[in-house]
Amino acid sequence: MSERAFWETPREISHAEAKEAARRLVNSHFRNEDGARVSIPANPNRDDDIVLLSYIAQRERAGDPDAARAMGELRASAGDRA
Repeated sequence: MSERAFWETPREISHAEAKEAARRLVNSHFRNEDGARVSIPANPNRDDDIVLLSYIAQRERAGDPDAARAMGELRASAGDRA
């Protein structure tokens, strides 16, 4: 994967930002603290789910083998739409 996907956040996602997005997603399941940031239509610069997927895609392009495996699994489960 060398090009940015159409859904991907166009800016670099830091480890800290990805961690905060994950924390909000987890908290939203338990209604703790602040919940996940999501919107319709999707906002790739803000929505936590897209931020996390963008982070994984960016790590994949950087050569992280765990990220490459995660994106491969995502593509397989989505019928290669990801």
